[in-house]
Amino acid sequence: MRLALLRELIEMLPPALSSFLEIGPGLGDLSLFLADRYPQATATLVDLSEGSVDVLERRVRDTDRFTIRPGNFMEVVPPQHFDLVVACEVFEHVEDEDSGFAKVRALLDPSGHFLFSAPGAMIPWGAADRFAGHYRRYSRRDIEDKFGRHGFRIQQLWCTGFPLALLMFPFHELYYRKRAATGAATHLEATKRSGVDRRAAARLRRLPVAGLLAPLFLCQSLTRNLDLGDGYVVLATRG
Repeated sequence: MRLALLRELIEMLPPALSSFLEIGPGLGDLSLFLADRYPQATATLVDLSEGSVDVLERRVRDTDRFTIRPGNFMEVVPPQHFDLVVACEVFEHVEDEDSGFAKVRALLDPSGHFLFSAPGAMIPWGAADRFAGHYRRYSRRDIEDKFGRHGFRIQQLWCTGFPLALLMFPFHELYYRKRAATGAATHLEATKRSGVDRRAAARLRRLPVAGLLAPLFLCQSLTRNLDLGDGYVVLATRG
C-alpha cells in the first residue's frame, strides 16, 4: 500500500536525476525501482544492517552504478551531494531525529528532493514498534514541523494504508507479540533486523490477491489527504 503512493510521488520527480542516496534501503526494492527509472543515475545505498548489506551486494553485483556503504548514515559521509535522498521507514529508528534531518539537508543538492515515509500516530504504539526498534510514530503536525524547521518545503504529504492497516492491526499486533516472545533484542539489533525480516510479507506476496486489493488501493487513493491510515509518505524539496 505504501509503495503504491511512493511510486506516485516518484512520478513527480524531475525527468532526469544524476544521483540518488537511499538511507536504510533494506532489501533494496525501491533503489532498484529508481535505478530502472533513472538509468543514467548513480546510486549510493547506506545501511547499518549487515544482513541488508549482504543482500544488496548480491542484488547489484552485476552493475557498477551502485555504491554500498555499511554503517550509520550520520557517520558515513559520501563525498558528494545528491539530486534525491530517500529515507523510507528510517527516521522512526533515529534517536536524534533533528540531527538526522539536518544531515539529509546537508547531503542534498540545493535543488534536490527528499522522499520520506514513516509510521503514523493514528495506529497505537504497540508490539510491532517495540519489535522493530522504533523511537516514535509521526503525526501530520510532527512532519510539517520537522520539515519546516529544517529548511524543507513539502510538496506532497499523503497518508497511507486506509482501511487495510486498521483492519489488519489486531492480527499485526498478535503476530509481533508472538515473534517478540522468542527472545529480546537490543534497540540496535531490532533496528538492523527490521529492514530485512520480511517473513510475513513474503508469505502474503505468494498469495494471488492483487485483484482483490484493487478496491483497497482505490480507497487509499481517495483518503490519502486524510489522517486515517497507519503512516505517511512525503515528497519535499530543500528550501
